[in-house]
Amino acid sequence: MRKVLACLGLVFGLAWSVPASAEPLELRIPQHSLTHYVQELLQRAFEAAGGKAIVTPANDPLSHGRMMLLVERQEGLDLFWRGEDADLKKRFLEVEFDLTDGLKGVRVLFVRPDDKDLYAHVQSLDEFRALGTIGAMGYDWNDVQIWEVNGLPVDLTREHWNPAIYNKLAAGRPGVDYFSRGIIEMAVEAPQHPELAVEPHLQLVYENDFRLYVSKDRPDLHKLLTDVLKSADAQGILQQTLRDVFPDIFRPDGLNIEGRRIIPLAMPVP
Repeated sequence: MRKVLACLGLVFGLAWSVPASAEPLELRIPQHSLTHYVQELLQRAFEAAGGKAIVTPANDPLSHGRMMLLVERQEGLDLFWRGEDADLKKRFLEVEFDLTDGLKGVRVLFVRPDDKDLYAHVQSLDEFRALGTIGAMGYDWNDVQIWEVNGLPVDLTREHWNPAIYNKLAAGRPGVDYFSRGIIEMAVEAPQHPELAVEPHLQLVYENDFRLYVSKDRPDLHKLLTDVLKSADAQGILQQTLRDVFPDIFRPDGLNIEGRRIIPLAMPVP
Protein backbone atom coordinates (compact mmCIF):
# COMPACT_ATOMS: atom_id res chain seq x y z
CA MET A 1 0.00 0.00 0.00
CA ARG A 2 2.85 2.42 0.85
CA LYS A 3 4.41 1.77 -2.57
CA VAL A 4 1.08 2.43 -4.32
CA LEU A 5 0.58 5.67 -2.38
CA ALA A 6 4.13 6.76 -3.15
CA CYS A 7 3.60 6.11 -6.86
CA LEU A 8 0.33 8.07 -6.83
CA GLY A 9 2.04 10.92 -5.02
CA LEU A 10 4.75 11.00 -7.66
CA VAL A 11 2.24 11.00 -10.51
CA PHE A 12 0.12 13.81 -9.07
CA GLY A 13 3.19 15.75 -7.95
CA LEU A 14 4.34 16.01 -11.55
CA ALA A 15 1.52 18.41 -12.24
CA TRP A 16 3.73 21.02 -10.57
CA SER A 17 6.93 20.17 -12.41
CA VAL A 18 5.45 19.67 -15.90
CA PRO A 19 2.58 22.16 -16.27
CA ALA A 20 0.30 21.60 -19.23
CA SER A 21 0.82 25.19 -20.36
CA ALA A 22 4.61 24.87 -20.54
CA GLU A 23 6.43 25.14 -23.84
CA PRO A 24 7.46 21.73 -25.24
CA LEU A 25 10.82 20.57 -23.95
CA GLU A 26 13.30 20.07 -26.77
CA LEU A 27 15.69 17.16 -26.22
CA ARG A 28 18.52 16.29 -28.60
CA ILE A 29 19.60 12.67 -28.34
CA PRO A 30 22.25 10.48 -30.02
CA GLN A 31 21.70 8.26 -33.06
CA HIS A 32 21.94 4.68 -31.78
CA SER A 33 20.20 1.34 -32.18
CA LEU A 34 17.97 2.30 -29.22
CA THR A 35 17.19 5.80 -30.40
CA HIS A 36 13.63 5.05 -31.50
CA TYR A 37 12.86 3.38 -28.17
CA VAL A 38 14.31 6.21 -26.07
CA GLN A 39 12.50 8.76 -28.23
CA GLU A 40 9.19 6.92 -27.83
CA LEU A 41 9.62 6.40 -24.08
CA LEU A 42 10.45 10.04 -23.39
CA GLN A 43 7.58 11.33 -25.51
CA ARG A 44 5.08 9.00 -23.82
CA ALA A 45 6.43 9.79 -20.36
CA PHE A 46 6.15 13.55 -20.80
CA GLU A 47 2.68 13.25 -22.33
CA ALA A 48 1.51 11.16 -19.37
CA ALA A 49 2.92 13.82 -17.03
CA GLY A 50 0.87 16.52 -18.72
CA GLY A 51 3.67 18.01 -20.78
CA LYS A 52 5.28 17.51 -24.15
CA ALA A 53 8.79 16.67 -25.29
CA ILE A 54 10.14 17.15 -28.80
CA VAL A 55 12.87 14.51 -29.00
CA THR A 56 15.21 14.93 -31.96
CA PRO A 57 17.89 12.34 -32.83
CA ALA A 58 21.28 13.35 -34.19
CA ASN A 59 21.71 12.84 -37.91
CA ASP A 60 24.67 10.46 -37.68
CA PRO A 61 26.03 7.90 -35.19
CA LEU A 62 28.76 9.15 -32.85
CA SER A 63 31.45 7.42 -30.84
CA HIS A 64 30.90 7.16 -27.09
CA GLY A 65 33.69 9.65 -26.50
CA ARG A 66 32.21 12.19 -28.88
CA MET A 67 28.73 11.82 -27.35
CA MET A 68 30.07 12.47 -23.87
CA LEU A 69 32.02 15.53 -24.99
CA LEU A 70 29.00 17.07 -26.73
CA VAL A 71 26.74 16.52 -23.71
CA GLU A 72 29.38 17.89 -21.36
CA ARG A 73 29.75 21.02 -23.49
CA GLN A 74 25.99 21.19 -24.21
CA GLU A 75 26.75 21.33 -27.92
CA GLY A 76 24.19 19.51 -30.02
CA LEU A 77 23.20 16.84 -27.47
CA ASP A 78 21.29 17.10 -24.20
CA LEU A 79 21.78 13.56 -22.98
CA PHE A 80 23.17 10.15 -23.79
CA TRP A 81 22.64 6.67 -22.39
CA ARG A 82 25.12 4.05 -21.40
CA GLY A 83 25.43 1.17 -18.96
CA GLU A 84 25.58 2.26 -15.33
CA ASP A 85 29.19 3.21 -14.64
CA ALA A 86 31.02 4.61 -11.60
CA ASP A 87 33.24 6.89 -13.69
CA LEU A 88 30.28 8.35 -15.57
CA LYS A 89 28.54 9.10 -12.26
CA LYS A 90 31.48 11.34 -11.36
CA ARG A 91 31.55 13.17 -14.67
CA PHE A 92 27.80 13.57 -15.32
CA LEU A 93 24.47 13.66 -13.53
CA GLU A 94 23.00 10.17 -13.79
CA VAL A 95 19.24 9.71 -13.99
CA GLU A 96 18.70 6.86 -11.54
CA PHE A 97 16.21 4.96 -13.64
CA ASP A 98 16.69 1.61 -15.40
CA LEU A 99 15.93 2.52 -18.97
CA THR A 100 15.11 -1.01 -20.18
CA ASP A 101 13.81 -2.63 -16.98
CA GLY A 102 16.89 -4.86 -16.87
CA LEU A 103 16.80 -6.03 -20.49
CA LYS A 104 20.11 -4.32 -21.23
CA GLY A 105 21.76 -7.00 -19.08
CA VAL A 106 20.16 -9.84 -21.03
CA ARG A 107 22.82 -10.60 -23.64
CA VAL A 108 22.30 -12.73 -26.73
CA LEU A 109 24.85 -13.53 -29.39
CA PHE A 110 25.38 -12.76 -33.04
CA VAL A 111 27.27 -15.71 -34.54
CA ARG A 112 28.18 -16.96 -37.99
CA PRO A 113 25.40 -19.11 -39.48
CA ASP A 114 27.51 -22.28 -39.26
CA ASP A 115 27.87 -21.72 -35.49
CA LYS A 116 24.18 -21.28 -34.75
CA ASP A 117 23.96 -24.47 -32.69
CA LEU A 118 27.48 -24.42 -31.27
CA TYR A 119 26.12 -23.55 -27.82
CA ALA A 120 23.08 -25.85 -27.88
CA HIS A 121 24.49 -28.12 -25.15
CA VAL A 122 25.71 -25.32 -22.85
CA GLN A 123 24.05 -25.37 -19.43
CA SER A 124 26.42 -23.25 -17.32
CA LEU A 125 29.06 -20.53 -17.43
CA ASP A 126 31.78 -23.17 -17.00
CA GLU A 127 30.56 -25.00 -20.10
CA PHE A 128 30.35 -21.75 -22.07
CA ARG A 129 33.86 -20.80 -20.97
CA ALA A 130 35.22 -24.25 -21.85
CA LEU A 131 34.39 -23.71 -25.53
CA GLY A 132 37.08 -21.03 -25.64
CA THR A 133 35.15 -18.82 -28.04
CA ILE A 134 36.06 -15.14 -28.20
CA GLY A 135 33.62 -12.24 -28.09
CA ALA A 136 34.08 -8.99 -30.02
CA MET A 137 33.60 -5.65 -28.24
CA GLY A 138 34.46 -1.98 -28.44
CA TYR A 139 37.60 -1.19 -26.47
CA ASP A 140 35.89 1.25 -24.05
CA TRP A 141 32.67 -0.68 -23.36
CA ASN A 142 31.82 -1.52 -19.76
CA ASP A 143 30.99 -5.07 -20.91
CA VAL A 144 34.73 -5.66 -21.35
CA GLN A 145 35.26 -5.70 -17.58
CA ILE A 146 32.28 -7.99 -17.08
CA TRP A 147 33.62 -10.52 -19.58
CA GLU A 148 37.08 -10.37 -18.01
CA VAL A 149 35.74 -10.88 -14.47
CA ASN A 150 33.94 -13.99 -15.71
CA GLY A 151 37.04 -15.37 -17.42
CA LEU A 152 35.72 -14.87 -20.95
CA PRO A 153 38.19 -13.72 -23.64
CA VAL A 154 37.44 -10.68 -25.78
CA ASP A 155 38.74 -9.13 -28.99
CA LEU A 156 38.72 -5.33 -28.73
CA THR A 157 37.97 -2.96 -31.61
CA ARG A 158 39.24 0.63 -31.48
CA GLU A 159 37.62 1.81 -34.71
CA HIS A 160 33.90 2.57 -34.72
CA TRP A 161 32.23 -0.71 -33.75
CA ASN A 162 29.51 -0.39 -36.38
CA PRO A 163 30.23 -1.77 -38.95
CA ALA A 164 33.72 -2.94 -37.89
CA ILE A 165 32.65 -5.70 -35.49
CA TYR A 166 29.94 -7.03 -37.79
CA ASN A 167 32.43 -7.17 -40.62
CA LYS A 168 35.02 -9.03 -38.54
CA LEU A 169 32.50 -11.63 -37.46
CA ALA A 170 30.94 -12.13 -40.88
CA ALA A 171 34.36 -12.43 -42.54
CA GLY A 172 35.28 -15.35 -40.29
CA ARG A 173 38.30 -13.57 -38.89
CA PRO A 174 40.24 -15.85 -36.48
CA GLY A 175 39.80 -14.78 -32.86
CA VAL A 176 36.27 -13.40 -33.28
CA ASP A 177 33.51 -15.95 -32.67
CA TYR A 178 30.50 -13.98 -31.46
CA PHE A 179 29.19 -10.49 -30.79
CA SER A 180 27.19 -10.06 -27.59
CA ARG A 181 24.24 -7.65 -27.80
CA GLY A 182 21.54 -6.67 -25.35
CA ILE A 183 18.35 -8.42 -26.34
CA ILE A 184 16.69 -5.09 -27.09
CA GLU A 185 19.59 -4.11 -29.33
CA MET A 186 19.35 -7.49 -31.03
CA ALA A 187 15.67 -6.89 -31.76
CA VAL A 188 16.71 -3.84 -33.81
CA GLU A 189 19.95 -5.10 -35.32
CA ALA A 190 19.21 -8.71 -36.29
CA PRO A 191 17.05 -7.79 -39.32
CA GLN A 192 19.83 -5.45 -40.46
CA HIS A 193 22.42 -8.25 -40.58
CA PRO A 194 21.10 -11.25 -42.53
CA GLU A 195 24.71 -12.35 -43.08
CA LEU A 196 24.81 -13.32 -39.38
CA ALA A 197 22.69 -15.62 -37.22
CA VAL A 198 21.21 -15.11 -33.76
CA GLU A 199 22.26 -17.86 -31.35
CA PRO A 200 18.87 -19.28 -30.22
CA HIS A 201 19.57 -21.10 -26.95
CA LEU A 202 21.24 -18.83 -24.38
CA GLN A 203 20.92 -15.56 -22.54
CA LEU A 204 23.97 -14.37 -20.61
CA VAL A 205 22.60 -12.18 -17.84
CA TYR A 206 24.16 -9.56 -15.59
CA GLU A 207 22.66 -6.85 -13.40
CA ASN A 208 23.29 -3.57 -15.18
CA ASP A 209 21.03 -1.32 -17.20
CA PHE A 210 21.20 1.75 -19.38
CA ARG A 211 21.00 5.05 -17.56
CA LEU A 212 20.56 8.54 -18.96
CA TYR A 213 23.39 10.99 -18.34
CA VAL A 214 23.19 14.78 -18.56
CA SER A 215 25.64 17.61 -17.99
CA LYS A 216 26.42 18.60 -14.41
CA ASP A 217 25.33 22.08 -15.46
CA ARG A 218 21.76 20.80 -16.04
CA PRO A 219 20.39 19.84 -12.59
CA ASP A 220 16.97 21.07 -13.70
CA LEU A 221 16.89 18.63 -16.61
CA HIS A 222 18.23 15.84 -14.40
CA LYS A 223 15.42 16.28 -11.87
CA LEU A 224 12.75 16.59 -14.53
CA LEU A 225 13.84 13.42 -16.34
CA THR A 226 14.04 11.52 -13.05
CA ASP A 227 10.54 12.53 -11.98
CA VAL A 228 8.91 12.01 -15.36
CA LEU A 229 10.44 8.57 -15.97
CA LYS A 230 9.67 7.27 -12.48
CA SER A 231 6.09 8.42 -12.89
CA ALA A 232 5.90 6.66 -16.26
CA ASP A 233 7.13 3.45 -14.67
CA ALA A 234 4.50 3.72 -11.93
CA GLN A 235 1.83 3.96 -14.65
CA GLY A 236 3.08 0.93 -16.58
CA ILE A 237 4.36 3.03 -19.48
CA LEU A 238 7.87 1.58 -19.39
CA GLN A 239 6.75 -2.02 -19.77
CA GLN A 240 4.16 -1.15 -22.40
CA THR A 241 6.69 0.81 -24.46
CA LEU A 242 9.16 -2.09 -24.33
CA ARG A 243 6.50 -4.48 -25.62
CA ASP A 244 5.27 -2.08 -28.29
CA VAL A 245 8.71 -1.21 -29.66
CA PHE A 246 10.35 -4.65 -29.23
CA PRO A 247 7.59 -7.27 -29.67
CA ASP A 248 10.07 -9.78 -31.12
CA ILE A 249 11.77 -10.13 -27.72
CA PHE A 250 8.69 -11.70 -26.20
CA ARG A 251 7.48 -13.89 -29.08
CA PRO A 252 8.27 -17.63 -28.93
CA ASP A 253 9.00 -17.56 -32.66
CA GLY A 254 11.20 -14.48 -32.21
CA LEU A 255 14.01 -13.85 -29.74
CA ASN A 256 12.03 -15.88 -27.22
CA ILE A 257 13.40 -14.46 -23.97
CA GLU A 258 11.31 -16.86 -21.88
CA GLY A 259 12.62 -19.92 -23.73
CA ARG A 260 16.35 -19.24 -23.40
CA ARG A 261 18.62 -20.82 -20.78
CA ILE A 262 20.00 -18.27 -18.33
CA ILE A 263 23.77 -18.11 -17.85
CA PRO A 264 24.41 -15.72 -14.92
CA LEU A 265 27.44 -13.43 -15.11
CA ALA A 266 29.15 -11.84 -12.11
CA MET A 267 29.68 -8.08 -12.00
CA PRO A 268 33.04 -6.41 -11.28
CA VAL A 269 33.52 -5.28 -7.70
CA PRO A 270 33.37 -1.45 -7.58
